[in-house]
Amino acid sequence: MRPSSPAATVQATHQRVQSAQERHVRREYASGVNTPRVLSVRSSRGGSFAFAPQVLEKYNTMNILVLGAPQVGKSLFINSYRAAITNTTRWPAAPVGISGFYGTTTVEPFPNHARQPTWLCIDTPGSLYTEKHAVILEKLTEGMPWKTKLKGPNALTLPQIKDISPIAANKAHQCIIVVPATDLIEDDGWVNTFLWRNRYRPADGVDDIVFYLKSLISSLRALMDDASPFVVVTKMDKVGGAGNSGACAALLSILGQCVPVNRVYFTAAVENRALLATGRTMVLESSTKQNLVRLHEDICLAVQWRSQVDAM
Repeated sequence: MRPSSPAATVQATHQRVQSAQERHVRREYASGVNTPRVLSVRSSRGGSFAFAPQVLEKYNTMNILVLGAPQVGKSLFINSYRAAITNTTRWPAAPVGISGFYGTTTVEPFPNHARQPTWLCIDTPGSLYTEKHAVILEKLTEGMPWKTKLKGPNALTLPQIKDISPIAANKAHQCIIVVPATDLIEDDGWVNTFLWRNRYRPADGVDDIVFYLKSLISSLRALMDDASPFVVVTKMDKVGGAGNSGACAALLSILGQCVPVNRVYFTAAVENRALLATGRTMVLESSTKQNLVRLHEDICLAVQWRSQVDAM
């Protein structure tokens, strides 16, 4: 075997040192305390959805504001959403219960990781945001202090809420509106399919809900630099599951009047015994998990692109 020339030896040594330095820089960058290491989820297609470096410098966590009327299933959705993305339940669980007793009364952050969060969901008290509540909606999107009490005894009044100074770190980067399927459609039974009738029909009062959603979405877009919110339809287990094509089609025909249909996602509730199963995993219906993974991918891409546009 021919001995290597001095020049080749020096070049090889230089390459090894440079490679070691690059690995060290990547490790240092990834272990920064004040910046998230990764905001990603592996999709079923093998894709990786992570923040670009300039986005990592701009945000400490990606904050997702969750809004909805009372008893629509916001807190259960937040737990299911994090379970679908992290494949575990090793995070602070959002309390799930009856509105007015165990219902959410404060503004609460629920992260994907207890000690090193990269994204979090902002749980809010169930409310219908009318023109009278415009100041609450504005403060929530701008960044309200955690634990701010908005409902129940000793809750802040509207003038007090108006005086709150926004916290930039708590600013919402995207918003999810939660709507239950049972508020939008009714199931007339499978017999109707044999009679060549639609099994699912619009629920009573659905026009009022569509009008309200149009108003809420318009207000949110004005507050969030024209970013269109995402809509999650919960309680799909009441109408055949998140993978029921007939129910999904009926819901899209209604929601398409007020939101882009590619920003609508469907989830079915899990049974109580499955909330914390063996190994601290939450058992989700396959269609529900697919919807939640797609939702997270779309939110990440929307936030990434918004940051890219802002940097142009």
